[in-house]
Amino acid sequence: MVEYFIYRNTHRKRARTHLAECRMCDHGRWQPTDINKRGIWLGPFDRGQASEVVGQLVRDGIDVQPCNGCEP
Repeated sequence: MVEYFIYRNTHRKRARTHLAECRMCDHGRWQPTDINKRGIWLGPFDRGQASEVVGQLVRDGIDVQPCNGCEP
């Protein structure tokens, strides 16, 4: 089963979807080095669950985009 994670940057009001094995995600363990970046990992999710979470984030006004590296 493919797992998805979503990194939500609460400071910038945006989120990025990632495949679990993405180097920028590392199964939800990656942490930004810039102390001004604030965020949380959501997941792991299957595809359906990830779609539901993305839909809710969009309804909440969050800019959600796929990761440029793993392109989920």
